[in-house]
Amino acid sequence: MKTVSASVLVAMGLAGLVAVGSASLILALPAPKGDLLLVLVPPWIGANEVVLAAGGQITGPLSAPLSVLAIGTTPDRLLAAGAFWVADGRLAARLCGLE
Repeated sequence: MKTVSASVLVAMGLAGLVAVGSASLILALPAPKGDLLLVLVPPWIGANEVVLAAGGQITGPLSAPLSVLAIGTTPDRLLAAGAFWVADGRLAARLCGLE
């Protein structure tokens, strides 16, 4: 059996705390009010189905299975349709070269 040093275990624990803390802060942010929304979905649900069920329309990117940019709906409707997280899509659109 291989042993792991205490410093490695401490480093792994600290990295986990930072990751969980960052994720909880991001998820606690209020839903966006803009017209272009970044929609993240779990891997077992298709992003297209979530946006269509919420009454929205996908604007891109079409090749990303876990996130899409959507218009024509609200964050509350997307979350109710199965989205994991909804954010303002303007920055993501600029990074993808869509705006």
